[in-house]
Amino acid sequence: MAELAEQEISDETKKEIEKEKFEYKEKEKEKEKEKEKLAQEKKLKLEAQKKEKIEAEKNERKKVYVEQLTKEMDSLKSFKIEKYLKSKESITLGVALFSVWATIAEEGESFDLSNKEKKLLHRFKTKISTVQKRSFPKIRDSYGPIARKLLWENDISARTIGKGYKTIEFVGGLFAANRNIKATQETLDKILNQLRFNKAQYKWIKSASEFTYYDLKSPKDSVLIIWTEGGRYRVVK
Repeated sequence: MAELAEQEISDETKKEIEKEKFEYKEKEKEKEKEKEKLAQEKKLKLEAQKKEKIEAEKNERKKVYVEQLTKEMDSLKSFKIEKYLKSKESITLGVALFSVWATIAEEGESFDLSNKEKKLLHRFKTKISTVQKRSFPKIRDSYGPIARKLLWENDISARTIGKGYKTIEFVGGLFAANRNIKATQETLDKILNQLRFNKAQYKWIKSASEFTYYDLKSPKDSVLIIWTEGGRYRVVK
């Protein structure tokens, strides 16, 4: 009987031990689940905070952009190209301004603008186009005399002709040789395109009936352009 009781106690003890082990494992599982839950909640919270920060920064950039857009719109309204027609350097600066404004206009496409802000951007683009259309003929007309002054030491004259002064003509004995024409055109190609000339022609004497000319693939005066390296450009629509 004593042996049987001992066996029963032993079995009962084993059951208690197994039960305790099971309960311990279950508690550990619950702890792990709780840890995972807390970790997930922390992760989601951090992601939400990061998202909020990104959104706040984006909204701030948009706010700064719209303020700049409004400021530049006011500048365009009072813009006078005559201020930039006195020298080659000032002409280059004036033309560069149009590229800067085109860059600002293009940047607007990266923001989620309200309808009101979209209308402002559209007016800005339209105003740039209008100012360019009015300014580029004056720029080309002024470039002729400036180029003539710069080239007179080489016995070369220059003038801009035609409707909108779209053609520039160079005259000089230097251009009796094709290699000199080619070299001059390669040197001037970038600036002539930036000033949106359609044609550059070269004569060795003013009365020459035959002469060499280059058709330039420059954009229209009204088109918004961003100039990049190597004389290349992209259009802003």
